[in-house]
Amino acid sequence: MNLTIVNSVITLTLCTVFTMAFVQVFKTLLNSIIVGKLDAKTLLSDGDFPSSHTAILVSFNIVFWHMIYSYAINNPQVDMFSSVLVGCVLVLWSCYEIRDAMGVRLRVQEHAHAIKQIATSSRDMSDRIDKLRLVDTDINAKTLQQEFDDLLSNLKLKAGHLPHEVLGGIISGGFIGSMFVSAIDKNFTVLTLSGVIFIAYVVITILVFVRNKNKRKNQKK
Repeated sequence: MNLTIVNSVITLTLCTVFTMAFVQVFKTLLNSIIVGKLDAKTLLSDGDFPSSHTAILVSFNIVFWHMIYSYAINNPQVDMFSSVLVGCVLVLWSCYEIRDAMGVRLRVQEHAHAIKQIATSSRDMSDRIDKLRLVDTDINAKTLQQEFDDLLSNLKLKAGHLPHEVLGGIISGGFIGSMFVSAIDKNFTVLTLSGVIFIAYVVITILVFVRNKNKRKNQKK
């Protein structure tokens, strides 16, 4: 199928927006299962399962490379070197972003949790802090308490991703990208099959999260 530049941009934009919207809503649903209540803030948060960054990059790459392939088939006389080069750069950048989610961003998340644990432990020692007096200062237990409260309220505990969260993003992005490709080619048989498998993946994931939550409840008892 021949795609104009405008149609290509619109298709890639729709793919990106749909992927981001679906993953964030799916993530919010799974998070609500874990915590037992709906937290709308998760719609705009990082971290958790599945990785939205990974899903967006995977679906975008699938659709983009399909466009390059389709254009090369329909225009064999055109030199595709520049388009392929751009595609390769996009793949390398995507790999870097995914690696960063499991690297630097994950370390930032781990450090935030460590700081929270230290601050919480220190805040709970109010009876000892109350005896603390620093020479020639106005610092007392209440000011220290406020400092700890401010620190805890500003901590961002969700930043990176564990490997299984990235894998979830790859699977989600792969299905969404394949459905967009099927829609572009008007291959409704493959589109329907991909949609059914995708729905099954979503349902199975929800059931796994519910099962894990019930298992943790039973362990606490």
